[in-house]
Amino acid sequence: MRFITAILAAGMMLVLGGTAQARDMALVIVNEVGDARMSDRARYEARLREAGFTVLTGRNQSTAELNDTAGEFANAVGKGADRVLILVIGRVVSDERSSWLLGEDTARPERLNLDRQGLPLDALADLLAGFQGRAVLMVGESRAAFDTGFGLRTDAETMEVPNGVTFLRGDAPAMEGALVEVLRPGRSLAAMSDALPGRVEASGFVPDHLGFDGGAVADPEQPGDGGENAYWNAVRDIGGDDALRAYLRRYPDGRYVAEARRILKGEADTRERDQDAREREKEERARATEARLGLSAQDRRQIQADLKLLGFDPRGVDGVFGPGSRAAIAAWQRANNAPETSYLTIDQVARIERQAAGRREDLRAEREREDRAYWRQTGADGSPQGLRAYLERYPEGIFASEARTQLEKVEREAREAAWRQAEQRGTAEAYRVFLDRFPEGPHSEEAQRRLERIQVEEQRGKDRREEEQVMSSPVLRALVETRLMSLGFNPGQIDGKFDEATRRAIAGFQRQRGIVPTGYLSRRTGELLLPQR
Repeated sequence: MRFITAILAAGMMLVLGGTAQARDMALVIVNEVGDARMSDRARYEARLREAGFTVLTGRNQSTAELNDTAGEFANAVGKGADRVLILVIGRVVSDERSSWLLGEDTARPERLNLDRQGLPLDALADLLAGFQGRAVLMVGESRAAFDTGFGLRTDAETMEVPNGVTFLRGDAPAMEGALVEVLRPGRSLAAMSDALPGRVEASGFVPDHLGFDGGAVADPEQPGDGGENAYWNAVRDIGGDDALRAYLRRYPDGRYVAEARRILKGEADTRERDQDAREREKEERARATEARLGLSAQDRRQIQADLKLLGFDPRGVDGVFGPGSRAAIAAWQRANNAPETSYLTIDQVARIERQAAGRREDLRAEREREDRAYWRQTGADGSPQGLRAYLERYPEGIFASEARTQLEKVEREAREAAWRQAEQRGTAEAYRVFLDRFPEGPHSEEAQRRLERIQVEEQRGKDRREEEQVMSSPVLRALVETRLMSLGFNPGQIDGKFDEATRRAIAGFQRQRGIVPTGYLSRRTGELLLPQR
């Protein structure tokens, strides 16, 4: 029987994927938080080391430290492990689906913030799923009273573990005795379960024919084929294609060959459906994780803007996570070696925010470099053209205020010089040139007035000469006065003599008709005032 057991143990090591060089790995976290009855982690560590385990420990850790420790352990077992045991002790809370070990820094856990307040035990269970038949998860629940938010319970009773994982939960003080039973060699996991302290219960993978030490335990009541029966029972407890194929290799003509092949065929037929179901479950879990974040519309808009800035276009920044946003999230996750679920975790939200902040800083620094470089090319020499070119491209740039001040000074000096020149010349053309360059600002109104006076004087002389030619008759002059009076312009006494009142009336008429108001009856003014019938 011992020989058969030794052969079974070696065979089962192949089924389980272990090698002689593989390590036994253990994670022990004890967050005491006021429960003086809980054993010190050193005793757990000592028992595990005596059993040949490499042990990573943590004690009284914050949420961040818990996640760091768990991440370090995941990296370690990812490099290869035979048996894997995880023991966590402390305040445990659960909703209807998941469980968490609370961080020491969590005073009152709230349902929507649990991923930021503790270590998700489901994630530990998922890690152990890669070590089916050689994985144990132990959860010691603190009995110290503590307050929780609505909808939470203070144990892990609702927690479920993947196939092939042995799950022990119970009172924290009883976990040391439970660990002793788990590590006891030469007996099945079912026998271990029967020997547990009364305040600890086992579930999940607890077969009658396989022990945690990797050995298949044959039933002594079986006849000569008991070894094959024990091996088959262990294979069925573990489940999966690898275990079934290991049986077929070991017993090609065995009693259960037909059943093994039938199961393999059935599993092949249903593997795709199972994979779809796992994907749906994975997606639902990811969806629930994001929902617990309680992201507001503004939060979503900020995330969309950050993703767009990072090169993952959500096709709209509207606060709604539609197909475009989900595709952008999935692309970001793929680029950042995160599970490609298209749903966000709190850590991913924070990481996106950090990356976007870094990108904004990079862009700001690049804009500043370009701003300074363009200033050196243009405005730094103080020329009006350079200053205007800089302000056109960077109206709110680093040197915009300085450029405006310099440009105003240059323009002011140029305006004063042009004004002095216009005054010196005193001609209509000089004032017209000044106004073309400086239509607004100091001296512009005065230049306009002077230009108009010059234009009036020039036009007045011309109009006087024309009047002398066409208005020599007193009768015709009286007719003009009468016409002005009828149009509402008072020419004074109607006597055929053009006095100051008459000149004012003629100027008013000219002004009304858009003619330079000289007060003299030019040929054009006469045509408008005395139209031909």
